[in-house]
Amino acid sequence: MIFSGSMLSKMFLFFSYGVVFGCGPCLAGCAPVLAFYSAAASRSVVSSIAGYLCFSAARIASYCVFGAAVFFIGRHALEQLPSGALSFLKAAGSIMVVFVGAVLFFRTATGRGRLSECCARLGSHERRNAFLLGAAMAFLPCLPLLSVLGIAASSASSLPSALALMFSFGIGTAVSPLVAVSIFSGLARRMLTACPAGYLKAFNYTVSAALVFWGVRIFWGGL
Repeated sequence: MIFSGSMLSKMFLFFSYGVVFGCGPCLAGCAPVLAFYSAAASRSVVSSIAGYLCFSAARIASYCVFGAAVFFIGRHALEQLPSGALSFLKAAGSIMVVFVGAVLFFRTATGRGRLSECCARLGSHERRNAFLLGAAMAFLPCLPLLSVLGIAASSASSLPSALALMFSFGIGTAVSPLVAVSIFSGLARRMLTACPAGYLKAFNYTVSAALVFWGVRIFWGGL
């Protein structure tokens, strides 16, 4: 039974793991990406919070998918996972970060070319882009996450229980100072709306270029 007393205790334990993860490794890894994105895309406090919720929802969904995969392949297979698979996940995550940053960068351009128009359309979907970034960051392998997946594989007796454990872990990661990072970064952009348009445009170029740079940095050297 999924919601038995022992299972609820395990879910609370995994939630606690998530809180620690969200205030530690996740904060260090995700804060720059989320700060650059919120500064470039958020239009208000509500927009920043909505973006963070989408960012977190993507990570929670990804953790559940990983939990299901690990349940089927087993903890031993996870420990023997080839380095090429981890490199592929890192490359996929970093490419998504670079993509979102490039979209926001070229969206700032005032030209009427096809690239600018395409990026303007893609960049207008703030919540979708935040969701994409959340998935990208979840794809980046790190030792604490692999450890939690291994514990989930050995603790779960069924697929629903594995999903419940990783869902609890994902909810815990959302309880993080990252929400404050998202809000204050969005406020920085909002403060510049009272300045001449050139200042805001330069700011948008800077933070979106920083997001691209961070994605490239992840690709070459990790978080």
